[in-house]
Amino acid sequence: MYIPKKVVVDLTKFRALMGCNLTEEKARYIWGKNSVKNSDISFGKEQTNEYVDSKIELAKKNVKFLCVGNVVKFIGVSGSVAAGFAKEEDDIDVFVVVKNDTAWIYRALLVFKNIFHHRIRTKWDGERVKDKFCLNLICEERDVVFEDDMFNFHELMYLVPIFNEKYLNYVYSRNVWLREIYGVKGELMVNRVS
Repeated sequence: MYIPKKVVVDLTKFRALMGCNLTEEKARYIWGKNSVKNSDISFGKEQTNEYVDSKIELAKKNVKFLCVGNVVKFIGVSGSVAAGFAKEEDDIDVFVVVKNDTAWIYRALLVFKNIFHHRIRTKWDGERVKDKFCLNLICEERDVVFEDDMFNFHELMYLVPIFNEKYLNYVYSRNVWLREIYGVKGELMVNRVS
């Protein structure tokens, strides 16, 4: 598989808008090590952000809080934390996949649980959202097919799984445009649910 040069240029520009680079390591993840080795593309250096790792660790420590009612299939950190440009005062965006016909029940259970623990961002928090969870997206298994655009490509490729990591490959496989349009390597497109 080759790296589609236009996709790399577009992804590089997209990440530059956030003040981030497309690294060789991420390119290997998306397109495979041989694609990168045989490429004439120059990648950016790995950037460090002191808040990203601590926010991901916090999310991992709180994954049980987010796993309510035995309906959760997948949880991943998304947004600024996953993309690598989080600020100290930022919340932690999470992408949650639940079993079919359980999204509203799941949301209700989390809202109730949050009354006592207050770990999820609410509209009453105002600017005080540091390290709170923002339920960026809750979707049911049947709804993991997304529109084929650069924003969704970036969000999916930069998701950081914190619960049921292998399920992410199933999400990729449901979005065939990742392979057809963006040239994502086949190993990421596993069509099995775990």
